[in-house]
Amino acid sequence: WMMAKLLREGRLKETLKKRHHKEVDPLLVEVARGHLTPGAVAHDLLPDGVWHPRSDDQASGPLQAILSRFRKSSQSPVLITGEDGLLVQFARCCNPLPGEPVLGFITRGRGITVHRTTCSQLGGMDPERQIAVEWDQTGEARHSGDIKIYCTDRPGMLAHITKVCEQCGVNINRAEAKTAGESPACVTLEVELRDVAELNRLIANMEKLPGVEAVHRTVG
Repeated sequence: WMMAKLLREGRLKETLKKRHHKEVDPLLVEVARGHLTPGAVAHDLLPDGVWHPRSDDQASGPLQAILSRFRKSSQSPVLITGEDGLLVQFARCCNPLPGEPVLGFITRGRGITVHRTTCSQLGGMDPERQIAVEWDQTGEARHSGDIKIYCTDRPGMLAHITKVCEQCGVNINRAEAKTAGESPACVTLEVELRDVAELNRLIANMEKLPGVEAVHRTVG
């Protein structure tokens, strides 16, 4: 409701004009990078008498709930917790996992999209919209990941694959098997992973399974 109120009153438009921006996202980038304090933005947006500056120069109320997510520290503005899908989402093109180097990208109207630093999509993106991010080392959230297993088409193969996942402590969300004549069968698994290390352990154990020819991580 706060954003709608600011739009109705024209204060957001006035603030963007004052800060030489046409959209909200570049303004949030400035806050995220520490170039502009949340308090300064609050002073611009909120009516006189509503905002009261504090010693830590933080905005208060609903605005603080928005701005604080973009500025955690000067070295690492965004801490990925996986708790707020509205502001932090993971790129489907590279599907990053905890433990992998990542980079944030400020997207129009969708907050921060997190990519692996090796993602090919980053090359065509505006460097001014890129922002440093890091994984929350204390988080226990699990992330979805996909692997393809090329194996011999024989009875019980899927059961053996499932057993390996169970032994590795990895849950399977979805499984799909395809066969094509004399070619190896292809089993696609969507699994829940704690981090990239758990993915690598799963792949290594799956490759030891008799009848398995190759195991690949898939993205996109």
